Amino acid sequence: MIEKQLTADIRHLETNKHLLTKEHLYSLSILVQGEDDMDLFEKFDPSELDNLFALVKTLQRKVVTDTGNLLTNASTRDLSSLIGGITSLLRAFSAQQAKVDEAKELGDLKQAVLAAIESLDNPAAAEIFYETLESYA
Repeated sequence: MIEKQLTADIRHLETNKHLLTKEHLYSLSILVQGEDDMDLFEKFDPSELDNLFALVKTLQRKVVTDTGNLLTNASTRDLSSLIGGITSLLRAFSAQQAKVDEAKELGDLKQAVLAAIESLDNPAAAEIFYETLESYA
């Protein structure tokens, strides 16, 4: 009885997937993958960098001319805010880039392992590997 209800609920979710919010999807991901796996890589949200970049550009227009000279009415506080914003943007970008680089390295490592397994002369050993790999997915 419970299994039939769960199947019906899953079909209902599939039918109405366009109504699911990011929070719903995250909850479902945790349910399916487990909480430990979710922390491996946070999803990259470009809007974080976009918002910070927009803030820096707004500050820049208040402090610096199009030619790169300081505006006459720019205060030391304005300049300090601009420098802080630029620093924060660079740190955020660097952190996101590190995550992208790490994910790429892990992808490359996985591809290398799969290529090595495919080259084995023992298909039974390769099959055991693939089954084990699937059990972790």
